[in-house]
Amino acid sequence: MREALAEARLARGWTHPNPAVGSVIVHQGQVVARGRTQPPPGRHAEKEAIARWQELGAPLDDSTTLVVTLEPCCTHGRTPPCTEAILASGIRRVIVGSVDPNPVHAGRAFPQLREAGVEVIEGVLAEACDDLNLVFNHWIQTGDPLIALKVAVTLDGKTATRTGDSKWITGTEARADVHRWRHYFPAIGTGAGTLLQDNPQLTARLPEGAHAHPRFIFDRSLRGLGPGSSELQVFSDEWADLTITVTGQNQREKIERWSGHVEHTEHLTDEVRLLSTRGRTFWLVHGVGRAFWRHFRQALLVKGITGLYLETGSGLAQDLWLHRAVDYLFVYQAPKLVLDADAPTPFRGLPAGRMADALQLRQLHVERFGPDTLYRGWVRAV
Repeated sequence: MREALAEARLARGWTHPNPAVGSVIVHQGQVVARGRTQPPPGRHAEKEAIARWQELGAPLDDSTTLVVTLEPCCTHGRTPPCTEAILASGIRRVIVGSVDPNPVHAGRAFPQLREAGVEVIEGVLAEACDDLNLVFNHWIQTGDPLIALKVAVTLDGKTATRTGDSKWITGTEARADVHRWRHYFPAIGTGAGTLLQDNPQLTARLPEGAHAHPRFIFDRSLRGLGPGSSELQVFSDEWADLTITVTGQNQREKIERWSGHVEHTEHLTDEVRLLSTRGRTFWLVHGVGRAFWRHFRQALLVKGITGLYLETGSGLAQDLWLHRAVDYLFVYQAPKLVLDADAPTPFRGLPAGRMADALQLRQLHVERFGPDTLYRGWVRAV
């Protein structure tokens, strides 16, 4: 199963909205074929592994086992079900990590396989297999995109000094992990304050190269339209067409004054209007507080975006906490102390009056990256 997990990790970030799945075929104790989910509408991991195995002549005996990180699909969609491919292969032993999180399909593949004489072992390294697909699992179970907040802080919870200096809180190993998560999530976002202070690229820079997903800039007062803003990286690099400024519906007049005219407009939903002008795209969201975030989530789904990774400073973070908009939290903590009560912190919102009321991360993962520690987990249970 660890070999199958390694295959699945190679697929992460390339398969949305589908889950990243890995599969291997074992014959006489040796891995003889591997497969992973291909970008839509490509083959699922099991079919990839079976195809590689068949290229080798399909060695088959009682030891031949297909291992897969997620329950095989058993219904017709864009492609025929993987259970049919498994049965046609002649393989009679299947080991599965996660059960399909879709309540409509969960567990349905197992009786199909068993009734056809296939031995099925389920739940192997299930927690690790579930963790592969945070975005897909949340979306398929709730119908909502997953909104994750990522912060880098000192031991005393600061994101910068009072002068705004924040480079760098964490070391190179932790920052490399951030790029892996940027690659995994279907979209990334930040606030106008961070945009103007840091001029971030908001790209995933991996050893094999850099790329970008849709980039959202939350800018209620449209500070990103100021002098020199066209030189900011998110508005001037090769992925500038993926940058979307999110603001309120009351800002349309200001956009029109800035641009002179609006080239394109459309309703994404009843509560969110898209405007395009002068090479920039704006989402105008109706409502404030929780209504704003609810309407924004609905627009994400209209565009097929099932998850958003927010890297932000204290202002937008406070808004997220106040309106309970965070589903998942990443905290990279460095062994440093700022020792300044006036330095910015991302941890302000609705304060807990009792420790029993404090937010408790669920399904907590703790990972070390050199001197730094990552704490990540669910703020709101799926």
